[in-house]
Amino acid sequence: MNPRLIDALLLATVAAAAAAIWGTGLALPSQIATGFGALGEATGYGERNRHLWMMTLLAVGLPLPLGYGMGLLAGREGQRLSIPQKAYWLAPERRADTLAAMGVRAKVMATLLAAYPLGLHLLIVQAQKLQPPHLPQGLMLALHGALILGMLAWVVELNLRFGRTR
Repeated sequence: MNPRLIDALLLATVAAAAAAIWGTGLALPSQIATGFGALGEATGYGERNRHLWMMTLLAVGLPLPLGYGMGLLAGREGQRLSIPQKAYWLAPERRADTLAAMGVRAKVMATLLAAYPLGLHLLIVQAQKLQPPHLPQGLMLALHGALILGMLAWVVELNLRFGRTR
């Protein structure tokens, strides 16, 4: 994976998410449906601005520290990493490459986590167009499914990369 491309993708996703959340959200009424039942019916209402700040926090404030804080999470020499074959991958001759690879993977996960609240926000915007507000369940399931599949793919790729020694 190209580290510069992954950096650009993460930053573009975070910026697009923040812009789209505020760009679409400011047109909403001051009180919006923010809670929904199993069938998509509105069960709770909240202030638009609180919703916008929460979605922004989830789309920006969680992914950026995760993506760029991998070094802190891993520890200086990777001692806090949890990867298969840890002793092999953190041997002095492989440590720098391993930590760099984990940094890229953290940014991939951060990109996925930045896109999810954007999708959730856009579904909530769609729900407001119906009276009474109603969340499109099929799209909500697709959004959840995409997040779960993305996370599973991330875990599988991580294990394929680090599960075997060269």
